[in-house]
Amino acid sequence: MLIGQALAGETEIDPSPAGRATTRFQSAYLLAGRHFGDWGAAARLDLFWTQLHRGLNQEASERGHALTLAATWAPARWFQLTGEALRIDSRRGQRAQIGLAPRAVETQFLLNARFLY
Repeated sequence: MLIGQALAGETEIDPSPAGRATTRFQSAYLLAGRHFGDWGAAARLDLFWTQLHRGLNQEASERGHALTLAATWAPARWFQLTGEALRIDSRRGQRAQIGLAPRAVETQFLLNARFLY
């Protein structure tokens, strides 16, 4: 199985009478998956980008990518075990304002057991 999607547009927030911000965004993903008997495997690549309109704080703009790998074992109709690893690599200049590096690389692992009825 192979699926993907890409989006582009803009969104606006108006949190107060004195403040309004419009952000352009783009994102895309590609997901590949396959079943092997009781096992399933999937990989997903995400790309993302946001940019505030001219004249606003450009440090709040962000760009990056993420990679997700997952494996699922389902030995019975009522039980499923899934392991997942997610790595996100992004850059946002605004992080420097609070003493962090503008680039962040984050990794998360998940192990999930499901009992179906």
